[in-house]
Amino acid sequence: MKLYSYHVQWSEEDQTYIAKSPEFPFVPADGETPQEAIQELQLALQGAIEVYKEKGWDLPEPQVVAPA
Repeated sequence: MKLYSYHVQWSEEDQTYIAKSPEFPFVPADGETPQEAIQELQLALQGAIEVYKEKGWDLPEPQVVAPA
């Protein structure tokens, strides 16, 4: 599996950590800790990638951040 970027933030409204991948903005995940949110996101991304492959859609290219 390609390595996709993600970010995690605390949601005051939901009282949970939310993890999102910019390459798959429609696939958020949440957890009680940042680590749990990331683990849930990894599972969700695996599912999204399977759907992309089944539909014959091109997978998004991972975003690359150049060192400063």
